[in-house]
Amino acid sequence: MTQRTKSAAWLVLVLGLSPSLVAAQPATTSDPPAAAPTSDPPQDPSQEDTPAARAARFEGSLRYQTGEVAVGAGLARIDLGGDFRYLDPAQTGRVLEAWGNPAGATTLGLVVPTGVPVMSDEAWAVVLTSSNDGHVNDDDADDLNFDEILEEMKRDSRTQSERRVQMGLSPLTLVGWAERPRYDRATHILYWAKDLDSGRGPHTLNYAMRVLGRTQVLELNAVASMGQLSMVRGRMEGLRQRVRFEQGRRYTDFVPSADRVAAYGIGALVAGKVIAKTGLLKGLLALLIAGKKLVAAAVVAAAAGLRSVFSRRSNDAPPPADP
Repeated sequence: MTQRTKSAAWLVLVLGLSPSLVAAQPATTSDPPAAAPTSDPPQDPSQEDTPAARAARFEGSLRYQTGEVAVGAGLARIDLGGDFRYLDPAQTGRVLEAWGNPAGATTLGLVVPTGVPVMSDEAWAVVLTSSNDGHVNDDDADDLNFDEILEEMKRDSRTQSERRVQMGLSPLTLVGWAERPRYDRATHILYWAKDLDSGRGPHTLNYAMRVLGRTQVLELNAVASMGQLSMVRGRMEGLRQRVRFEQGRRYTDFVPSADRVAAYGIGALVAGKVIAKTGLLKGLLALLIAGKKLVAAAVVAAAAGLRSVFSRRSNDAPPPADP
């Protein structure tokens, strides 16, 4: 018996219909089942326009260097080991702008920890710069009173903070030493750390290192949050052992009869009052990123006559635009 005959017999038995009436009914077909709703194909994460996606694309566009890198035009070399990566000055400019700072900062590059994206909350960085004011005599290194220097720096900090407020920025004041200044005569490296308070969240850590050369000073400024002090201290101590001037540029290559001598000593390097022959003061550009643990690094202010220039990223600043 066919399926159609079975169906007709079932209708006769159940509904009491006449077999002839049932046989006369035309064959019917049921409507096809409704197609299951389809969802949009998954979007390629690399094409999303969320802050996280844009930050990831920005990170992927950076051209990091590893291993031993040359800094400056034959000035120095840094062995990054497996702990750090390096960005050249052009790449550094992109990062500083992404952190909300004005374009045009002059640097020798940026050193960042391996495996930490530059836009993450855990990020911290070391900005490389240099001064070329002549050979810095270190005869005063053992005679400096760093407590007196700190008090003078605090006074200057309060003045600078008032200027920040007048510019519509948040205050930024020096609290004290995060690490007292030390000078290593064997390597001619000066280092110290400052505790800064912006009045907005965790205090800022500014860990500074100055490597003295024949007529130049290589400047390394690491800036993070105070909660990262222990980690940054250890990483900077490791980095300190891997920085060296090229042959002919070292501190011991100084030729008194031929080379220029700087008009300042060790104390001025710590105080940030490096006075050139023109009498102009060179300050630090503190790059504050609001709402993040990272307080981006410090670079020497390029504009002559500026004592200190500050810039911050607003709370609602968007992530970096795609390159």
